[in-house]
Amino acid sequence: MFHHLQRLRAKLDIRQTDHWNTFIEQTLHSPVQWLVDPTSARLMWLGSFAMVLNPFFYWLFTYYVPNTTDNLVARSILAGSGLLVLLTGFSKLWKNTWAIVYLVIMTWFQLPVFGFWMYLANNGTDVWLATSLCFILIFHIVTDWRVASIGTLLGYFVVGFLWWIFNEPPKINEKTWVLHFCMLIFVWASAIMLNISSASRRQKQLADTLATIGIMAHELRTPLSAISLVADALEINKSLTTDPALQDRLADLANRTRELTQQMHHQIDTQIANARLLKLPAGKDIVVASQLVERSIHNYPFVTEKERQCISFTVYNDFEFIGSHNQMRQVIDNLIKNALTSLYKANSNFQVGSISILVNSIQEQGIIQVSDKGIGIDPILQKFLFSPFFSTNQHTGHGLGLAFCRRVLSSTKGQISVLANYSGQKGAQFLMTIPLLQSTHQSSSRGDQT
Repeated sequence: MFHHLQRLRAKLDIRQTDHWNTFIEQTLHSPVQWLVDPTSARLMWLGSFAMVLNPFFYWLFTYYVPNTTDNLVARSILAGSGLLVLLTGFSKLWKNTWAIVYLVIMTWFQLPVFGFWMYLANNGTDVWLATSLCFILIFHIVTDWRVASIGTLLGYFVVGFLWWIFNEPPKINEKTWVLHFCMLIFVWASAIMLNISSASRRQKQLADTLATIGIMAHELRTPLSAISLVADALEINKSLTTDPALQDRLADLANRTRELTQQMHHQIDTQIANARLLKLPAGKDIVVASQLVERSIHNYPFVTEKERQCISFTVYNDFEFIGSHNQMRQVIDNLIKNALTSLYKANSNFQVGSISILVNSIQEQGIIQVSDKGIGIDPILQKFLFSPFFSTNQHTGHGLGLAFCRRVLSSTKGQISVLANYSGQKGAQFLMTIPLLQSTHQSSSRGDQT
């Protein structure tokens, strides 16, 4: 009984540790979202919010309830910034870095900065206290809680410093300061909690979606098994006929059926691997880079021989590293698949070297580089390529392949990056850098055409 309780307690401790690690990963280690869910509707709402409400509240506080101080210049700037969002079509431009910077600065200036300035200008009235607290909540809804918290602190510091230099201290007694400060801390903590809970919910939705994809991919194996039986039946029928032409026809159909089945099994393996994006076990294999790439190319289910022959593989300095051999094979497969898709979009003739894979090592870093001469990638989109469900193939891609690649490389303490339109040509270059297991000898440059 005692040992049973010990095991039960150990399981609970492990589960609590897993939950805590998941919480830390979702809140602190997750990528910063400068704009949360920057859809067209949300951006239009943000621009309309600034353009319409600022003139309305200026009229309300200046003419309808003229017992507070407002600022026409600031209101005009904020309304104009919202109008700019609407007129320039930010719903299509939000992936541009400068557009994101503009929107974040606009939101920061409109919410914590302007709100706190007007709070001080009106000597801490209840109306502007409530407005400032609402602005904090909105700020934490629009952007990541880390950005919102730093922005709020920075905004309050900047406003307080400028007010201290250019204005008299606001007429707010000590008890009111303490009361308002407590309300600020409460609302701020609530905003952070709501933001984190929303991020956790999105993470759970991601996990559920990935699980569904994995289940669907796994279920496809059942009809594929039946298709394999059809190929076997074709082989049997071939042996029962004496017509050479019919025998050749049945053999061709059987081979094509098996090839298609093999390709489908490969795609299923890919989808199941991608579906494990959030639960990848740490690999402890000793992986030889050249062997990894060679086996990946050899086992990849190319549709035509022309696809296989367009890949050039070059090894300069081979290296070893610690990781999962199967996961890294899947990474190479994903990159080859993307390169082939890019070549088809570019109407390539699949010459030798249209896809090039290079293995090298420099000092303590191993390098695996996969390049193609395909259609290329819009530089604006490069920073989003490794995000789950982001795909440049809007109708055929689910956007998990590169997110899986980044996750696997992170587990090896390595990195993956992309450079589009390299060397002045169309195409893309994916660069994987991985810490070496140990110093490897430099081999003479050799090129293998695969």
